[in-house]
Amino acid sequence: MKLLWRDTTPHGRVAKQRIRRLRQLDTEIKQLTAQIKTMVDQSGTRMLDIRGVGVLVAATILSEVGDPHRYATKAKFAMANGTAPLEASSGRVVRHRLNHSYL
Repeated sequence: MKLLWRDTTPHGRVAKQRIRRLRQLDTEIKQLTAQIKTMVDQSGTRMLDIRGVGVLVAATILSEVGDPHRYATKAKFAMANGTAPLEASSGRVVRHRLNHSYL
């Protein structure tokens, strides 16, 4: 079995090209992630303190929401994004559902 970097067959050349491209993509991903992290940090959000929320999730939420400070309260924010619970009770059964009217 030939070593990959010495393999001059068509398969070896294609494999080397693919590895080179994967390394380029990995470098681009790291650079873009660093840029996104800088922007998330500049936003002043504390979302990164939440377990399971990383840089990309926080950036996605911020890009969808815009400036979260435009909502006066957490309740108004929940109403705007459809996560505020609405009572959906019937008789003695008390239950709640999400408000999807704004989505």
